[in-house]
Parts: sequence; structure tokens; C-alpha cells
Amino acid sequence: MQNNAKTNYRGWEYARAGDYHRNLDPNWSYTPTYLQKMAFVEQFIESQPHNAKILDVACGEGVLVEEFGKKGWHIEGLDLNYESECVRRGDVRNLPYPDACFDAVLFLDALEHLAFVDQPKALSEIHRVLKPKGQLVLSVPNLAHLNSRIGFLLRGKLDRTDAETDHVGERPLVEYRRLLKQCDFTAQKSTGISFTVPFVYRRIICRRPASFKWLHDGLEPLARAFPSLAMLAIFVCHKGSEPRKETKVSAIDRMQVARLGGHTQVFSMSTHLTPKERLLLVDLSRNLSTEKPVIVEIGSYLGASTCFLATGARLKNGKVYAIDTWTNIAMPEERRDTYNEFISNIKPLKNWIVPLRGISTELAYQFDKEINLLFIDGDHSYEAVCAHLEAWLPKLKDGGIVAFHDYNWAEGVRRAVQELVIPLQVEGGHRLESIYWTRISHKKKESCKSLIAASVIVPTYNRPGYLREALVSLIQQDFPSARYEIIAVDNKPTGEVREIVRQLEQDHHRSIRYVEEQNVGLHNARHTGAREARGEILVYVDDDVIVHQEWLSAVMRPFSDQAVACVGGKVIPKWEVEPPNWWSELLNVYLSLLDLGEGTKELRWPAGVFGCNMAVRRSVLYQVGGFNPDDIGDRHLVWLRGDGETGLHRKIYNAGYKVVYSPFAWLHHRIPAARVKAEYFYSRAFNQGISDSYALIREHPSKLKMICHTVGCFLRIARSYWRSIRNGSQTIQKRVEARYWYGRGQHQLRTALNGKLYRHVLQDTYL
Repeated sequence: MQNNAKTNYRGWEYARAGDYHRNLDPNWSYTPTYLQKMAFVEQFIESQPHNAKILDVACGEGVLVEEFGKKGWHIEGLDLNYESECVRRGDVRNLPYPDACFDAVLFLDALEHLAFVDQPKALSEIHRVLKPKGQLVLSVPNLAHLNSRIGFLLRGKLDRTDAETDHVGERPLVEYRRLLKQCDFTAQKSTGISFTVPFVYRRIICRRPASFKWLHDGLEPLARAFPSLAMLAIFVCHKGSEPRKETKVSAIDRMQVARLGGHTQVFSMSTHLTPKERLLLVDLSRNLSTEKPVIVEIGSYLGASTCFLATGARLKNGKVYAIDTWTNIAMPEERRDTYNEFISNIKPLKNWIVPLRGISTELAYQFDKEINLLFIDGDHSYEAVCAHLEAWLPKLKDGGIVAFHDYNWAEGVRRAVQELVIPLQVEGGHRLESIYWTRISHKKKESCKSLIAASVIVPTYNRPGYLREALVSLIQQDFPSARYEIIAVDNKPTGEVREIVRQLEQDHHRSIRYVEEQNVGLHNARHTGAREARGEILVYVDDDVIVHQEWLSAVMRPFSDQAVACVGGKVIPKWEVEPPNWWSELLNVYLSLLDLGEGTKELRWPAGVFGCNMAVRRSVLYQVGGFNPDDIGDRHLVWLRGDGETGLHRKIYNAGYKVVYSPFAWLHHRIPAARVKAEYFYSRAFNQGISDSYALIREHPSKLKMICHTVGCFLRIARSYWRSIRNGSQTIQKRVEARYWYGRGQHQLRTALNGKLYRHVLQDTYL
């Protein structure tokens, strides 16, 4: 806590409006909600012991810090835009505190002010400064409160709690839960505040909050009972997810692992790994393709992870080389020598474990074996992880696996992976809870040094006439030809596309790379293009587009911001026949048309861009696991469809990156006669229903929910057909709607009953 009055600082709202939290206006529309929130937080603080260290992040004027500091609690305040005797100035994205020094952190009404890309950073920093059993109290506005939902249904507009320019990172409640889970927090308790009854809340309570405080308070039991419909949510979270995950491993799995390793107490050992993560280590080591595999583990601690790796290695007569100082240097607990405890724990598997005590980077120079699996779980700082990778990655064989623990919350681990591992990946990154793993190839190292700026990838399937015009327009870009390449991925090789590419190369004196992909499917062709590409930015277009001369320059411009992972542009229809008068009533999504205005803008989930005009960072594509399956190409495999670029967008948003729309990167998308017929819309709506079902299952993989959802879908089908009969002018629209719900309902039911399809939907990567 600071005690220097000379360093007082007031920025942002505090300089303009004064200490408005300290001097509450009873007719401020937020006052009743604020008072309810503060009552909850004060009760939480009073439940903490007096010797507990509490940090109030983004605390404003430090009302709580001053009040409870006087009462004897050890509480500190920090704010980016305010500084006083009891408030320290600092940024939540880079907290000026050592690791594991606070018992509780308050983060109230501030997360929504951070951009999506910064929110995981802030929560990771809070995770870092919390003690192992520390608690986080987080209050956030709920974008999907009841009044907002009703407003969206009636007017197509959300009822935001503040301007979007201020609350740039506001989310629905379910998205906050997902973010907390991603950053390794377990929500022990959640409650809602302010039940926003439609019409009543905005028109009565918010206009005269002092007069109608009794009504606001009377609705609070509903907010507590239905937090997903309340305006504000408060989470009380524990650091870590072990208690919630402990029940996920069955007794049969435990017995099998104990039998394979001959270690009956292996699940009883102290570890920061969840049970699912322990089983994953067994699977990774037992499924290595070579006999007598060499596994290196950096950061063995008490030996639990070592034993699980050795359980799998034992089946192939391999060895696990456990590397640690066993002095707890990077652990949040006190320093102590744990080597004897480690030796005792690994005793049943000692024949397959080789302890190497010392500094990881020094031991690497003496290690002369080729490694099949490298598992890094040591110091999570960026510098330490980079040092481990630079020392040990050269010893990992081509196609070998590198894995990391605590990837979900440790900013240093994520940054090191993005810079040193992802450029070498030969497949998408796999994720299970907090472990990230992938295969790498050193052959990519040299190609990474000569990366060009962009690779324009054109998947094509039996449309040579369209493809020729698309390639000609791509050749004629004003972008420097030495800085981009064009790759045509032939998804139905007959020789015709190869001949077109050869002729264009001769006529325009421009190299075009021709690649074949025998496995039919748009996402297969896109992934093949990504593997072949040498560009830092992968630019995807369809074979039926025509781009203007400055298109590629406009696509590349937003990527100057390193936080931008995906850029898309306006898609303008090029009609080959006059469209019927009813088509505009249907969603533009069915024709992949996009027009979000004339200004460049950062998008928010669920908004996105279309794959016919979309660019993505190569490193991010590999990090998040690539596209989910989209156009399978064979009608018999239609149930294997996924949500394509929509699924990719969700993974990009969840990873904390930005998606940008640029109107200057416009192109023409051909709309042939076949696409303006009712039959096309019926088929497209049916496929869209399958894609949306896929996304829903990945969010909620409960088979009981799938069956219940199927019933709801078929009720909607009946309603759509009934309306089409009653109103003949809307027959096509209602039948399209019915086909959508038919595809969605069928897919839900098939996935619930078909184990193979269920596993396909829940794959972590298709790259």
C-alpha cells in the first residue's frame, strides 16, 4: 500500500466526474445495482481472516481499500487511471507483484473494459499472483440479460450496459464461464444482480432509481435464481480446476493404469495435474511409434507426471529422463528439497525412470539421445520456457511430440509456444484441459526463415472455367509479386486444372503452385494449402471469385497489428441471372454475401467473415487446430459436416485474438443460375442446420440434451410448414426454415445414437 500523497493521479472518469463511487448519486441508474454488488463483496471480505492478503484490482478511488484497511484487513488497491495514498497505479495485464502473494483478488466491473485479446492476459496475471488456494471475486455485466434478449428478438439490437466503445469486451454469462475455465479458474459460486424485467427495468427503474429502489430490490430474488438473465453477475472462483475434475476418471481407468504401470498408488500422489491430464500422459507415451522411446520431462516435482509417462513408456521398454533441481525454485510453496520424496514416489517404476538433477539448459548439452516426447512443466515464465525449448528442441526427432502444462493460463508458456513451436508444427495444436501438445518437424525451420508475406490459397473442385478467371485476377495484384504466392489446390484431380495453371504461367510469366488433394472436402483442401504454404498470412478465396487489383494490399493491411489473427472483406454478388424477388428475404449467409459497412472494424463473437474472402495468420491456424470440417463434398458424408470457418472464428476469439472486417478488401462472388433456385436454398439450409447442430454439440456434448433438442427441432418443422400453408407468399421462406430445422434435428439425433459420429464431432483438431 502506498503512503505518498504527492503521487496522486486522476485520469479518465475520475478527473472528469470526481470520486463518483464515493459520492453516489441516488438517481444514477446504476446505483441500486452498485449497492447490491458492494453488499455482496463486503460480506465476502468480512468472511476472510484478518491476516489474509487481499488485492482490489481496478479499484477506482479505493473505497473498499480505505474502508477495510481502517478495520484492520490487509488490503491493497491498484488502478490504471487513479492513484492516491491507498491506491497504487498499475495495469492488471502486468501486475507489479511477485507470484503467489495474495489470498484473494477482487476484480469488479473492469474486465469488460478490456479488449477480448487482453482479457486472458489479465486473468492469467491474477492467477499468477494468487496463492494455490486463493480466490477471485469477479463481477461482470451480462450481455445476454433478459431485457437484452427480448430487445434482440423484437428489434435485432442488444441492450448493452454501456456504449460498445467503453465495454469493448462485454460478453454473455456463458462466455465468461468459458473464459474463466480457459484461464484455470473454477467458479465455486455465482450470483446475479438486477433482474431486468422487459419494459419495467429501462422505463421505470432506471429513470427514477431512487423512487423505485424498492421495486429493484424486490426483483433481486429472481436475479439470484436466474443469474443468466440478470444484468450483473458475480463469480467467486478458486484458482485451479482439480477439485471439479477429480470425479472424471472412472475406477476402471484407475485400475487399468495401476495395472499397466505396476504402481498401485499412482493416483494418490500429490500433483497439479488433473486426472484427465494424467491419463493423457499415459496415452502420449504408450502411443509413440518407435520401440524403446526416449521421453524427457522438464519439471518433475514429486514424480506424479513422471510415473504416468513411465507407465506408457514401460509398455515399449522406453525410458523417462526426469529433469529437475528438486529445490522448488519455480513453485509457489516454500523452497525445500523434494528429491527424496520424488525417489520414494517413483520406486515401483524406477527401472524406466532416469533422474537427472540439475539445471535443464546445462543438462541439455550433455544429453546425446534423440528424443521422441518432450514434456515441459517447469518454470512458466517466458524466458524460462524459451530457454528450455532452445536447449531441448534440437534433440527432438522429426515428427516428435512436444507438450506443455498450464498452457491455458500461463502467458509465458503461450507466448513461447507461439514464437518457437507453432512455426515448426506439422499438425494442429491439440488441447486437453491445460495441456497443449503437437508434432514438429525441423525441416520446417529453414522454410520458416524464408517466409514470404502471403500465400493465396484457392481450393477448387471441378470448376475450371471459374478458376481461370479467379487466378488471372490474383496474378494482376498491385502487391509485390515476390512477396506473395498463389496455390491452386485441386480437390478433384483430372489434369484439367494442372493444364490451366501451366497455360497461365506461360501467358503471364508468373509461377502458380499446383497441389493435389485426393480427400474430398473444402477443409481438407484448405489444410493442404496451409501445409504447402510458405506465407506468414494464409489468404483463402473460392474458385468462383474475382478480386480487384488492390484487394491483397487491403487484406494485408490490418495484420500490422500483431493481435489480429483473421481479416475478411466485403463479398459482392456477381449475378449470372436476374435474382428472383424472394431471395432477399433469405439470409445472405446462404449465398456467402457480406457487407458490414464502409469502415474497418474489429468484430465481436458471433460476428465473423466468410471463407471465400478470408485471411488468417498461419501460426494462429496451427495453434487453434485449423478449420472444423465444412463442405465434405459427398452427400453420403454430409453428417460429418462441421461449422467450418465459424468454428475457426470461435477458436480464434477464445484464444484472445482479433477478427477484423475491411471493406476495402472487397471481391465479387459469382452467383450462378443454380444458386437462385429454391432447391439450392433448401439444400443449403439443410447443411446449415447440420453445421449449427455440430457447434451446439461441441458446446454442450450431452446426449440427453441432443435428444431433447431433436424434439424441439421437429416441433419447429411442423410450425414452419403450417405457416407456409397459411401464407402462400412466404412458402419458400418457411420451407427453407423447415429444412434448416430438419437438418439440425436429424444431426442431433444421429450424433446421440452413433458413437463414431459423436467422437468425430468432438475431435480437438482436424488439421
